[in-house]
Order: sequence, then structure tokens, then C-alpha cells
Amino acid sequence: MQGYIAGVLLNSETLWPRNTSVVIFFSGCDFKCPSCIKPTIIDFKEEFLIDIKDVKEVIKANSHISNSVLFAGGEPSLQRDALLELARYSKMLSLKTGIETNGSKPIVLRQLIRQGLINFVSLDFKAPLEPVIFEKITNSKTFFVDTEEILMNLRRTLAILKNNNDKIQLQFKTTIIPSLLYKKEEILKMARIIRHFNSTWKLEQFNPKVPTLDQNLKNFNSVSPQFMENLKESCLEQYPNLRIQIVSCN
Repeated sequence: MQGYIAGVLLNSETLWPRNTSVVIFFSGCDFKCPSCIKPTIIDFKEEFLIDIKDVKEVIKANSHISNSVLFAGGEPSLQRDALLELARYSKMLSLKTGIETNGSKPIVLRQLIRQGLINFVSLDFKAPLEPVIFEKITNSKTFFVDTEEILMNLRRTLAILKNNNDKIQLQFKTTIIPSLLYKKEEILKMARIIRHFNSTWKLEQFNPKVPTLDQNLKNFNSVSPQFMENLKESCLEQYPNLRIQIVSCN
């Protein structure tokens, strides 16, 4: 079996809190977010096509150092067979498994959970679930899939996560982006959804110094730390049960 794998990060202690992980970066993504900080891996390039057994060897070689494997991207759920194979192999080595996902493929996520193949889900919660702003931030609609269908799948993913919140560790991530996602009323709409979950919510400060898919974003200054704190406080005023973590770009 082959898969499009853009790279492997060994012994990461930052992407999955309180764990040391082998991070497998799947290439290919169904979203084309202007703010994407990994624009070189959003396509299925032939240079990334490798044998999955080679990835297994890397996981096994580091299993005495790392206690977990994290599948990131790109979007890992677009390569279901390779993802499931690597998750099963990781479990065979008694490693915990996690996934970073945009939530667009609820069927794959349900399969991972039902088969006991996932311990941690980090959901990149891009925007309020409203067509105009969601499409502006994700550029995700295509000739074959419209924004309403994508949002329907995201709602299904949220329902799956809510129904299995007691079985998996859950984290939401949202990047505050000047000119795209920064208004208090938009963030509060997202907070209203997240309040129903036992999870952390990382509000991340956009860094204009990091190359992005839309290079014009480098012309915008990042929002200030105080702006981030004000957003956090506004959310907590209405939904005090939220566990919000501010992630600075500095």
C-alpha cells in the first residue's frame, strides 16, 4: 500500500499536549485556506508518494521514545486506507493515536472511533458554520461539492465528537486572522458551539511572518496580545465553562 506522505516529525512534544509523538504529515487537502501555513503539502504530489511500510518502520524505530502517533496534514482523512493501516499498526505497538483534521470527512472519523483506533482529535475549527464567511476563510467549495454540503459534514463531525466525547481527548483550534476572522461576534458564534464539549479551545494568533497560501496576508499585522485576551474574555463572559488557551505567534 502507498500513501502521499509529506514528512515525519519525530518526538514532538507540542502538537499533542502531554505526549511525545511521531507526527505523520499526510499531503493533500480539500480546503485551500488563504492562511494555510503548509501550502507546499496541500496537493497530492508524486514526490510524496511512498510505501506505507516505510512509514511503519519509522514508527517502530521510535516507539521506545514516543508514546503516540499523530496524523496531521494536509488532511489525513482524505487517505482513509493508509490512515487506517497506520492507526492499526500504531495500536499494535501499544501507542496512542491522534489526528489533526478539518472535520470534512465524518465517515472516516466515525470509523476510527468505532474501531478504537483514535485517542485524540484536534479539530481545526476554521470559522462559524455559515456559508459566506466559511467559504471566505477556507476556499473549500468545488465544482462537485458546495459549501452547504461541507458544512453539513462538519455538523456531522461535531455530532460524532459530542457523542464520543467521553472516549477521546478533544481539542479545538481556531486562528485569529486579520481581514478574515477576527470579529467578536464571529468568535462568539463558534464559542456557542464549543461550549457543549469537554475540550480545550486554542485561539491562535496569526503570524504574518510565516509563508501562507495567500502571500498577501503577510501585508497585515497580527492582532495584538491584548486583542486576543479581549476575545477570550468576551467568550468567557457568555460561556464561562469554556477552557480557552491563547497561543501567541511570538
